[in-house]
Parts: sequence; structure tokens; C-alpha cells
Amino acid sequence: MNAFKETIIHKSNDDYGEVLIKEEGMIRTLYFGNDNKQSCVFMPDPSVLILQYAQAMTASLLFNPEPKRILMVGLGGGSLVQFFMKACPNARIDVLELRESVIRLSHEYFQVPATQKKLNIIETDAKEYILSQAIKKSQEYDLILIDAFDAWGPAQLNNEDNFILSCQTLLKLDGVICFNLWNRKQDAFQHMSSHLSQLFSENILELRLGKQDSNVIVFGFSNSEKIRSIDRCQRHVFPLKEQFGIDYVRFLNMLEVQNYSTLKRRAFS
Repeated sequence: MNAFKETIIHKSNDDYGEVLIKEEGMIRTLYFGNDNKQSCVFMPDPSVLILQYAQAMTASLLFNPEPKRILMVGLGGGSLVQFFMKACPNARIDVLELRESVIRLSHEYFQVPATQKKLNIIETDAKEYILSQAIKKSQEYDLILIDAFDAWGPAQLNNEDNFILSCQTLLKLDGVICFNLWNRKQDAFQHMSSHLSQLFSENILELRLGKQDSNVIVFGFSNSEKIRSIDRCQRHVFPLKEQFGIDYVRFLNMLEVQNYSTLKRRAFS
């Protein structure tokens, strides 16, 4: 029997709805007005990732274990931010977050540092920011992580071509972009997946964490080289697993099984 009961330690509202923070033992969880967990943080070590979807997003390190510039869309409780701060201490991390309250609460309740030399948290509309940056710059980031959710599911910008194409502009030629999506019926995931594949010239891999009503992590690449050379990921699997305690062996096996047709086609292209 669980000795701890999840209790509310913060409740507030902003222009976008309700924000709840609950605590259960040493774990704090962020909610946006319903039972869907936005972030879970292990307070003794906030760099430890609890939720499977967050762990799966870090499988992007299999394709590039030492990113120098990272862009994150969506802060939440900052679990991914704190993981990458520890995993990639030399990387500069830019985080785009729409809600001022989420930024403030990440500092107050989840140990996200308010000032850190290589961490830049920007309160902004991610779509507007990325579109404006793409006009001025290109090939800026080694890794882009899109973890943008509201109370109802993945944010609408995951469906918007100009946003996705602008992200591609900001991605280095050997970079990786990573989307956290859901395969729920109401999210029209299959249509979204097909459209992402089209936008990335079929250079995507999907990591489905369940058959339905679960997270799907979609990795996009600027070209097919990363897909054709997926065998090279094997060299990083065990060192990363040993370092972070995340089962990257399982994630890589899932990627190879679930994307068999894509990998086979790319191998001969």
C-alpha cells in the first residue's frame, strides 16, 4: 500500500486556466486543471525523469549525444530542462513558455534555477518567436524539443505548417527535432503523423509508448542520414543507460521494430 497520498500544495488560475501542483512523498506533479500530468519532478534530484514520455524524448541523445544548442518549447515543471542541464552541461538551453505563472511556479516549486548562465527561459508565444527567429537565423540548434500541451492535449501549433517549417529552418543539418504527441482518437494523430512525414520528406521516426491513448514521440531529421545510420546509435545506448538509468536499449529496439518499413526503405535509398 502506498504510504503517501497526493495532496494539493498550490492552486491558482491565470488567463489560460487552472494550475495545480500536487505532492506525493518526494514527487511533485504539475496539472493544468485536469488529471493529465504535465510534469513530475523528483524533488531530491530534479534531473531524474519519472514520466516515460519524458524519458523517451531524451532518446534524441542517441542521435546526437552532445548537443551544443538546445531549444525547448514548453517548460512545465522543468523536468526535461533539469535533465538536459545535467546531461549536457556545456549546452546552451533556450526555453519558450507562454504562461508567466508556469515560469514563476517552476522556480518556486520545482527547483528550476531563476538564474543560470547557460539557461535562458523566455516568456513568449512560441509560434511568434520561432517564426521571427527563422527569418533572422538558420541552422541554430542541434536539438529542438516540442513539448507544448494545454489542458486538452497537444497544442495547436503542432499542426501548423509555418511553425514546423520555421523549426526546420532553425535546425542544424545534422540536428534532431522531437515532438511529444498523443495517439488519442480526438487528436487525429494519424493525420498529424502523415503530415509531419510529408513536411520532413519522410525523414521521421515514431516511438509509440502504447497502442492507443498514449504518448508518441516523433523524431524528425533534416535529411535521411540519421535514419540510414541508426545502427550507430548502438554505441551510445549502454553508456547513456549507465549514466542516466533510462532504458535506452528498450527505446532503440522499439524504434527499430516500429519503424521497420521506414528503416528498410531508407537503407536502400
